[in-house]
Amino acid sequence: MSRSRKRNPKTHLKSQDMWWDFVSLRPETTFHTLLLFSDIGRAHGYRRMNGSSVHAYKMVNSQGEVVYGKIHWKTEQPAPPMTFQEAKDLLGPQPDYFTQDLYDSIENKNFPSWILYFQVMTVEEINAYPRNPFDITRNWRVEDYPLIEVGRFTLDRNPVNFFAEVEQVGMNVANLVPGIEPSPDRMLHGRMFGYADAIIYRQGTNWPQIPINRPAPGVEINSYQRDGAACYGDNGGGAPNYYPNSFGGHVPSQAAEHVSFSVEGVVDRFDVPEGDDEFIEARMWLERDMGPEERRRTAEAIADRLKDAREEIRERVFKNNWEPIDQQFADQIRREVEVALRNAANNNNNSSLRKMKGKK
Repeated sequence: MSRSRKRNPKTHLKSQDMWWDFVSLRPETTFHTLLLFSDIGRAHGYRRMNGSSVHAYKMVNSQGEVVYGKIHWKTEQPAPPMTFQEAKDLLGPQPDYFTQDLYDSIENKNFPSWILYFQVMTVEEINAYPRNPFDITRNWRVEDYPLIEVGRFTLDRNPVNFFAEVEQVGMNVANLVPGIEPSPDRMLHGRMFGYADAIIYRQGTNWPQIPINRPAPGVEINSYQRDGAACYGDNGGGAPNYYPNSFGGHVPSQAAEHVSFSVEGVVDRFDVPEGDDEFIEARMWLERDMGPEERRRTAEAIADRLKDAREEIRERVFKNNWEPIDQQFADQIRREVEVALRNAANNNNNSSLRKMKGKK
């Protein structure tokens, strides 16, 4: 999905053909695409965005009891979303609006905060769930699995140096605290490898020693990694760099050991399981969470991008993504696309006329 939104390798321009081609060929992208173009995708700045872990994690208490949970952050700075036109108007004169808004808020000691929630399924609920609960294209409905308030986090200072404290951050999905462990989510497992690999490529093998990546100020990084770029301290001194050893070297922490769990089933490569409804999340969201006005705004936003795709791709998107959700909503998007195409054609004609007059 991310690659389909990169620039065209020949023109180096953003390509609606690439984006919508992928969406139309993978029906499980429909729910994400719907959310992206809804009011959720037009939050009025970083301070007013909600967040989610996307993945479910295995959560283990001190008695070794297991539940599975997703993590959510809900902003304490609620505000109406931008209108579609407001978002387009900001794109030109204020492309850094989100960053400026966040920086100014913190600098003025109007510290933004978010409430942290867990959303939990028991092992029994996981086994009884009608779809794959670890599929990140699925949505755990809050009416079925309510949010449990856990705490709050607050941003109370800006970086002193952006490169040192932001650019050098290594976000490694595999860095988990005791009590939070990987779930069977295969996308999560891929990211646990991929993120670490990308950080090593970008920052070198000693990236955990960079101050911003240390778990806390003054905490030693205990590993058997030696040498390489960005090595801080004495590089392990004269201690051995192999494990196990009989010279008092570091040993794995028992507190970080994962709790075992049982699995059963066939191991194979699977595409979308036959008979799965890939549109149920999008359909339920449209029916339960979006009112008529948000539907209209969402259809308008989708049309503004979809109009720039080739006609055959547009038609495939309607057939493979929007019509399976709701025919009325698909028709609404189609009408908005037709309006957007007419407006684009009129703008091009007016531009051509102005150029002709200029030549005279």
